[in-house]
Amino acid sequence: MGISDESDDIEKTPWSRFQDLSHRILENSKSRVEGFYWTQFDAQSIVECLRNSISLADMVRKNKSWVAGKAGELWTSLDELKVSLEMEGERLKKNPEEMLMRYLQRTSSILPERLRILEETTGKVFFVLYYYMDLCP
Repeated sequence: MGISDESDDIEKTPWSRFQDLSHRILENSKSRVEGFYWTQFDAQSIVECLRNSISLADMVRKNKSWVAGKAGELWTSLDELKVSLEMEGERLKKNPEEMLMRYLQRTSSILPERLRILEETTGKVFFVLYYYMDLCP
């Protein structure tokens, strides 16, 4: 295509390298294409839309690992709870089901607050996702 070579600057981010490449392609295309009105071609908005899409993909990827981490923590804490209930049941010579019921009765007061926090957090995540989707229709 006759595009000039990329600079050897290894400090550039992938985003800046992408911007440089797109500018070089546009400059080359301007010199080759006759009759096309480049003033009507809004490259900046297309590049901005791509940048927002990349940011959204990064955010989703980060949240995916966050969810996977939280699920792992949940399984670990459930396993620890099971072991501690069995040990406490053995110590008190009671069955684990009865100990679980006592534990649930003691901790049920925390549940509404935790659910409220979870609802607020997921609401914020969905708000950000919808905001980014509106930016790039």
